Amino acid sequence: MTEKRILIGVCIFLSLVFAASLVFLIFMHTGEDGRGSYANIYQDGILIKTVSLEKEETFLVEGENGGYNKIQVKDGSIGVIEASCPDFLCGKMGFISHGPIPITCLPNKLVVEIERAKEDGAAEEVDGVTY
Repeated sequence: MTEKRILIGVCIFLSLVFAASLVFLIFMHTGEDGRGSYANIYQDGILIKTVSLEKEETFLVEGENGGYNKIQVKDGSIGVIEASCPDFLCGKMGFISHGPIPITCLPNKLVVEIERAKEDGAAEEVDGVTY
């Protein structure tokens, strides 16, 4: 009888943890969009371009040895839609509109980071604490 109660308690606890995790994931994906945000694009550690996520555009970032990344801004987000890298992990990261995790392409030494705009128009840095 006691073992049955312990098992029921563990099942209820695991269900609550699962439900809380699901709510957290839904909140993360339906949070703020990229409106009012900017994307900084770095190549080999050097800032090469800053783009607004409010304006839809597609552009090419060329690297050394003929490497390239085709980047698209749409619907308040940014992503890599084509690249010369062999594994295309940068494209598989999808489109991002907020958050501390950047899009990276190691073969082409490319990093795309999001910055939110503050009230006064300056960029606001996003980290794990403010996220």
